[in-house]
Amino acid sequence: MKNPESIVRLQRALNYPEKPYSPGVKYLEYPFTDISQGENQVYSGMRNLLRISGLDKENYNKRGWNPMREFVGPGAKIFINPGGAFVDSLSHPSLLKVILDYIYIATEGKAEIFVGFSPFDWETEEEFKLPEPGGKDFRVRWIDLREANGGDSLGYTQIDLGEASEFYKYRGNWKLMSMDGEVDTHKPHIARYFISTTVLSSDLIINIARPALNPWLGVSGILASALGFIGNPERIPLFSKGAALSGGDQCPGEEKKECKKTMGKWWGNDTLWRAVLDINKIILYFNYDGSIRHEKRKILSFLDGISISGKKAGFLAAGLSQGILDCVSLKLMGYDWKKIPLILNFFTISSFPLSQFSPKDISVIAEDIFLSGKFDEIEPVISLGEMRSWKGKLR
Repeated sequence: MKNPESIVRLQRALNYPEKPYSPGVKYLEYPFTDISQGENQVYSGMRNLLRISGLDKENYNKRGWNPMREFVGPGAKIFINPGGAFVDSLSHPSLLKVILDYIYIATEGKAEIFVGFSPFDWETEEEFKLPEPGGKDFRVRWIDLREANGGDSLGYTQIDLGEASEFYKYRGNWKLMSMDGEVDTHKPHIARYFISTTVLSSDLIINIARPALNPWLGVSGILASALGFIGNPERIPLFSKGAALSGGDQCPGEEKKECKKTMGKWWGNDTLWRAVLDINKIILYFNYDGSIRHEKRKILSFLDGISISGKKAGFLAAGLSQGILDCVSLKLMGYDWKKIPLILNFFTISSFPLSQFSPKDISVIAEDIFLSGKFDEIEPVISLGEMRSWKGKLR
């Protein structure tokens, strides 16, 4: 029998709905009265992802269908990251609406729910627009995780991965730079991160992200959205100072002028992917007090692939493994996972591993036979261009 973590569920969906994002059909399990006048492909598509995942299958199409009860129940604490670390990976709020409705059913409206992130490469002047929850007594709290904006009221948990970090024995010049200057929390044998305590004290974490081209990573998605769990982006290293020929990865050449312009935004960046994988390790394996968990944390992830980089891609996806979901999205976008350091190294981690599988173990399940099959059989659904600084390095 296939391990659920090696399976990705895929669903066609072509358009985003209009507000308030309610379903266009009165499903038997739907506990609210608001129904949209038009079709809502996101709602029906997300619902179908839960169905083909086999969740509470004996009750499907009955009033008691409760697909999320496998993950949460009344009294649960849930943190939802809508993918806002990178602006291009921010998901459409209609996906969040579906998730909130099924959480309401699973928890009977009795849960602590937080939605939030810390923007990594952009400044948001206003809060992420939360969809209106169906239940009037169902409280969903927005939390801006940036320390500069008040941050997490519970504070931040400091985790030093030490030898378990992807920076351990990294032979950079150790002048790791953020957008604001040199980083002092990443030195040889030190890999210190400050993660939201609310996130690390949650029973379930749900990620929703849109795949996107990214100048530091090549492509960003679910794994990269973990950067949104930190309180201060300036503590995360973007690149190792200096040109590649002098031991850094700030730029490919050797001129200072070029490095100041590039700032690590090229295919040779050997730094940021390490921080992304480290944070994913912490989210999966660590408690809010810094101790190691007895069991890995429950994490459920969804990909918003309806529109990517302004182009129609027309898919939604769900899975239990962040990196495997990203790997499938790369295939659907026509890119080679082996050329993306973040994904390539995701499969080879030895300390606090994020996956026990390789791409050959991945299966994709969908009602559309053209989207179903083993990983190697999946064909792209969209043709995207390449960034100049990654030209010829994604395919």
